[in-house]
Amino acid sequence: MPGMLIPRSKAILAVQLLLECNSIRATERITGLHRDTIMRLLVVVGKQAESVLGHIIRNVT
Repeated sequence: MPGMLIPRSKAILAVQLLLECNSIRATERITGLHRDTIMRLLVVVGKQAESVLGHIIRNVT
């Protein structure tokens, strides 16, 4: 993840846990990452997803 200093594997695990409906605090306990770091990671991943989907999905009313 650009601008992130955490290992890629930990970032991927955190995102996978969140996608499986784990809470941010549960993700914090499992990964050992601070909840603020997890929130920053969500912002980065969300912006990347928005960019990708903006190029793929067009002309939807």
